[in-house]
Amino acid sequence: MEIIINRLKYTYKLNEIVRIIISKDNDLAYNYQWKYFVVKFKDKRNLIDWANRNNIKDKNYISYEFISIETDNYFSIPIIEYFLFKHQWFLIAKGLLDQGLIIDFDPKVFSLSCYKKIGSYNDEWDRYKRYDFNINTKYKEVVFNVGSQSSLISKTQKSIDEFNGINNIKIVNSQNKVKSSKEIENGFIIANGKIKEDQEISNKGIPIDYKKRYTDLINFYNNHLKENDFGDLNFISIGFESIHPKRVSFDRNKMIFKNGNTDINPITGMRNYGVYKEAPNSSDVKFIFIYENKDDANTLYKYLKNGYKGFPGLERYVGISLTLADSTKEGGYKRFQYKSKETLLDDYELFEKIELQEEEYDDLFALVIGDFNKDEPDSVYYELKAALINKGIPSQFINYKNIRKSSVFNYHLPNISIGIHAKLGGIPWRIDSKKKKDLVIGFNQVFNRDRERFLAGSVFFDNHGYLKRTFSFPEKESKDELIIELKNAVQAFINENGNIERIVIHYYKSLSGNEKEKIDKLLRENFKITVPYAVVEINDTKSKIELGFDPQYSFGMPVSGSYLRLSRKEYLLFNNNRFKEIAPVGVKDELPLKIKIHFADESGFSHIELIEQVYEFSRLIWKGLKQRSQPATCFYAKEIAKFRAHVNREIRQNRVTQETPWII
Repeated sequence: MEIIINRLKYTYKLNEIVRIIISKDNDLAYNYQWKYFVVKFKDKRNLIDWANRNNIKDKNYISYEFISIETDNYFSIPIIEYFLFKHQWFLIAKGLLDQGLIIDFDPKVFSLSCYKKIGSYNDEWDRYKRYDFNINTKYKEVVFNVGSQSSLISKTQKSIDEFNGINNIKIVNSQNKVKSSKEIENGFIIANGKIKEDQEISNKGIPIDYKKRYTDLINFYNNHLKENDFGDLNFISIGFESIHPKRVSFDRNKMIFKNGNTDINPITGMRNYGVYKEAPNSSDVKFIFIYENKDDANTLYKYLKNGYKGFPGLERYVGISLTLADSTKEGGYKRFQYKSKETLLDDYELFEKIELQEEEYDDLFALVIGDFNKDEPDSVYYELKAALINKGIPSQFINYKNIRKSSVFNYHLPNISIGIHAKLGGIPWRIDSKKKKDLVIGFNQVFNRDRERFLAGSVFFDNHGYLKRTFSFPEKESKDELIIELKNAVQAFINENGNIERIVIHYYKSLSGNEKEKIDKLLRENFKITVPYAVVEINDTKSKIELGFDPQYSFGMPVSGSYLRLSRKEYLLFNNNRFKEIAPVGVKDELPLKIKIHFADESGFSHIELIEQVYEFSRLIWKGLKQRSQPATCFYAKEIAKFRAHVNREIRQNRVTQETPWII
């Protein structure tokens, strides 16, 4: 079986004398600070003369691009080897520009981006589709994908002054080139997230549809790349490349449920067998209902207690009896009805003083009903969850709108129940694989509104899903905090297991040389051991540009567990709900995960086992029945970092925060 990847081959040969043209203004394609630009050239005399004539100082920026003919409009010099890679980027961008597309020659993440008009959005904005390109000049390859299905560009030229000081605006000039608001102040405005928010324009992304995406990319290739003029660069006209994929072992798809029963699908596994391991205090736990509308609370209670449609009820589904917590007042229950979301936190303080007087509880669980968005939690969510965690009380937040959608709420109830079960320390399912006692640590990061970085981590001692420790901290507190937490994890592992054989670190970025030296020093000097370790770099935003398509499935999403080798260390891993060749109805398309493996070869790790480990951990996220693409290591770390960034204070360490996925 082959998988089609959105990658094209091209040829490149300088057939003409190419020159670099330079401008003291920002009217050309690329910007460069002068002091770094000029040092690229051995013979600088003409460049320095030009700079002196135009009063260009080291700190100034110039703009440049490439040309094949002599011109009197700009100062020019012959191209040098260093700029050949940029010349290839420029040829593709210029070819698309000549076809009438809008070009961003220098986007932050990609080699280039282009905008193709789709139609009118409203009286003020036109709608465009943005395509992003990454160009590998070493291997003469181009990868391109749809970056945005609905970019908005103003119909008329505007000034940035019209947008109330919003920063980082991109602007299209009269030449169809994208510039930043630092470079020009007037032009056709590309609406960023803040502009859309101010103008009440929806910024919700459109989910990936592989079959439609393949058609879109093929049409773009045929219309704009194949047999079009790109100067000294030509696309080889065979179209997209095909790669023979590998797959993780089928056993990595098999999960164990109650009494050792196995299934590859958590939906049918939970329905037919039940949870793998019951929550330790499932018979003792008592529930607190927190709600604004009494009818919502009564409806949720009834459905969890008695079941609803195909959902059998909380006790039959996960083995937890829905028992209400007794009030401090005789004859009542601990329940909390707040006046409004705006007063919720103030109202809770009074409730806590009366009903939660103990320092900490080990037998309570809070069900919180309100206007809460699980994808975009607000400050009320974080502060209330923090207040409950301080009392040792895990919580599940439920949007009241879902409760009132009686026709579909039965699909939410299994996810709610699995979340409750996991937060109480239960194991809904685990992978049917041999237990491996590796120390596996996931690190991740988020930025708050002030661009302050917060980091967090989750620690596992094996591949069966038992969380052993979590931590979080703001970067500004300590540059060595990651090493300190690694030291704590290693010590805890040794205390429990006697010795440590291997360490696997799931990291949100490439490990720097300095960080590697600190890890080596920690193991060598603090523990007097030499432990092999590997770092798996995991991009938690999923793959933004590389995609694969299964031609045996109408160019749809590849089977879960398939992976492609993109380079010596890089892989594309497909984690989704298509567990079989013949996919069941309702399988949702998911973007693949891009991973990069470091230090494995010299440490004796197999790339395949590290990929399979990532896949295993992706099946151990108990936020619901849906397969996640990220491994639990990085997913939990990201959610904890996000929580820490919002509350901006230490998260209390107790059994709930250290040994359960309380954050899901």
